[in-house]
Amino acid sequence: MSTVQFFCDENVPEQLADAVVAKEPAIVIGQVGQAPAPPKQTPDPELLRYAEANQLLFLTRDKKTMPGHVAQHLSSGRHTWGVFLLRRSASIADLVDAIILIWSASTAEEWQDQINWLP
Repeated sequence: MSTVQFFCDENVPEQLADAVVAKEPAIVIGQVGQAPAPPKQTPDPELLRYAEANQLLFLTRDKKTMPGHVAQHLSSGRHTWGVFLLRRSASIADLVDAIILIWSASTAEEWQDQINWLP
């Protein structure tokens, strides 16, 4: 069983990753545009492949196109370590608490090939 690790696309406010690590320094949470992650403006299908290859749960606010990209990713025989669509109405504090709860109370394998809303 693996520990959940996270990856944020560029639709997620950059301060979210900083706030998560400030509250729980042991959490691994990367952001597009920060090494070793792909650069900003990388197409979503490539970000999904990166997250899959690195066993990262993918966090995004892109509710418009990401579900379609995830469906295509899965239908092509690929997998995810989970995808969470972050509600725009959620505060940074609520998202931090939800991410820490996922990290502390579940394993990476529990989220495979699922797409969910957070919170």
